[in-house]
Amino acid sequence: MEVYQRNAWGFIKGLGLTVGGSAALAVLLYMFTANYWLAVGVGLVVFALLLYITIFKDAIRFELENGMMRYLVRGKEEHRFNLAQCAARYQIKTNNGSAGSISLYISELKSDGQYGEEIYIDCEPLGETQFMKLFASMEKTSKVMEPRQLEIQKL
Repeated sequence: MEVYQRNAWGFIKGLGLTVGGSAALAVLLYMFTANYWLAVGVGLVVFALLLYITIFKDAIRFELENGMMRYLVRGKEEHRFNLAQCAARYQIKTNNGSAGSISLYISELKSDGQYGEEIYIDCEPLGETQFMKLFASMEKTSKVMEPRQLEIQKL
């Protein structure tokens, strides 16, 4: 079984950004309001929300085995795909060389021989390297539609 999930570095980076972002917000808020308790309270609320997103929302996992792919969020199976009966494509939006968003679209073959509605999966928590390994494994058994990679430059 092949398993693709967020690596430890991505998790640590997310935690660092959570702590740094909420602390910076609290300091800025204190500078503008001079109210210590307001700054600490807002900083803690933002910290809690970002921590939830970092730990739980971004906890995605893909398992590939015998032509089947399972997509799990927080350990709960969201979708199961028979890759031989699927078409897949992806879109990576980059911003100054680093991946800003990674989107995977999968369509399942229906009984009438047509592909159904595309299922969107946000793969940004995997990171570009893990995602490309996942997609290379998927290519072996699924029909791959034209992938698109968009370059977005800051103005």
